[in-house]
Amino acid sequence: MCVLCHTTQNASTKDGGSLEFKFMIHELHMGKALPSVVAGGKLSINGTDFSNVVFPADPGTDPRRCETCHSQTVGATQATAYLTEPSRVACGACHNDANFATGANHPGGIQNDDTQCANCHVPQGEMDFDASIKGAHVAPTASSLLAGLSVKITNVQKGTAGTAPVVTFTVLDSKGNPVPLSALSSLSLTMAGPTSDYGYTSFGSDTTATPGYVTESATKTAVCAANGTCTYTFTHVVPAGATGTYAVGIESERSQTVPELKSGATVQTAITVGTPNPVAYFSVDGSTVTPRRQVVPFGSTACNACHVNLQLHGGLRNNTEYCVFCHNPSNNDASTRATAVVAADKVLPPQGIHFNLLIHRIHYGINQPANRPFIVVGHSGSHNDFSGVLFPAMDPTGNAADTRNCAMCHINSTEQNNLALTGLNPVIDPQGPINPIQHFSSACTGCHMDLPAAAHTLSNTETLGTTAVEACNVCHGSAGAFAVDQMHAQY
Repeated sequence: MCVLCHTTQNASTKDGGSLEFKFMIHELHMGKALPSVVAGGKLSINGTDFSNVVFPADPGTDPRRCETCHSQTVGATQATAYLTEPSRVACGACHNDANFATGANHPGGIQNDDTQCANCHVPQGEMDFDASIKGAHVAPTASSLLAGLSVKITNVQKGTAGTAPVVTFTVLDSKGNPVPLSALSSLSLTMAGPTSDYGYTSFGSDTTATPGYVTESATKTAVCAANGTCTYTFTHVVPAGATGTYAVGIESERSQTVPELKSGATVQTAITVGTPNPVAYFSVDGSTVTPRRQVVPFGSTACNACHVNLQLHGGLRNNTEYCVFCHNPSNNDASTRATAVVAADKVLPPQGIHFNLLIHRIHYGINQPANRPFIVVGHSGSHNDFSGVLFPAMDPTGNAADTRNCAMCHINSTEQNNLALTGLNPVIDPQGPINPIQHFSSACTGCHMDLPAAAHTLSNTETLGTTAVEACNVCHGSAGAFAVDQMHAQY
């Protein structure tokens, strides 16, 4: 339907730019990475500024994954056209610093038409990162030249209260060959618990910067056999008196050097890739092992529906089951805020980063009130302002700022059914109007950020004895007059 209007004859009446579909779509999704924007210009399409658009893959930095749109698995009749029919319009939409009329910034020189494009830009060459269409659009982390890395936990022993867990794991490449730890950039193990709700367990006075969890590097201290099986004994112990189920996860990455073709010469390029984060559970008191509840799919399946290959914190973290170890109710950015590179960030209170608060607020993005931007100070004091994030789903009327499609992330209607859960930890939110805020109030006010919403959550929270109880389920439960799924229904 779109291409009936977005033809070669269609041009903007506001700024004169082309509105042809293949040109507009490539240009729009390049957005912030467009050469003209990188050079300081703006991307205006029919009067709308798309200069801040980021392609969500890898995450938001790599627009080279062509098959995110040009899928080879859905049966499109002309699915391979992007490989066999290169053109100045399609290619020039992304590479808009190339001038085909003069040959500037185009190694192939002047091109007066498209008849010669396929001579150099063949569908696939002999290696990644060459001038072929597939080769030139390989995202580094997807390179076939990488040996790969797989780390799996096979056993956890001695993890009872007051003792140090001993973790057995394997380190192999994609072909099953053992990889020595000396070949890795890093490998660390993280312990958290109990799984009923993370965040308020102390693993010692030296872990105040990592509330609710402890991370230890094992790169130099794990003991490995020739077959790639390793064991690591934590230096921190499970707290005395601990009960229930605790969890261990691993984060690791490997840097490899591969050949890359640049300006006709082969150079060596380093690519660092993180491995999936394995997680294992163990009982600290002999009770039945109870894994952490799933609210969104464990792994990165739901995230990668949009982000393709989500790798965060330098590529080290990519599994929601592991993310919640650190992004727990008691954690915030206090440990990095003092080193903020933006002076204004230093004088503000820390920002809460509990997973339910963080994810809702990031994806609420452009809907955030101007006086309450969600800014997290990251490693090395980095300034991370999520005010410009646009949730990719649209409502039936085409509103691109709609965030009601909970099922894009949630599984088994957890946004609705989990309201019946009790005993979850309060969430630290130093910049919010309520601190600490109760668990479900934290999730809901991740999007409903105005003061009346805060007052509503506070007026429906009551302290019974020593426990704060939220009354959300009365009205917003599945049988309530304002059930979550009804209030977020799009159709």
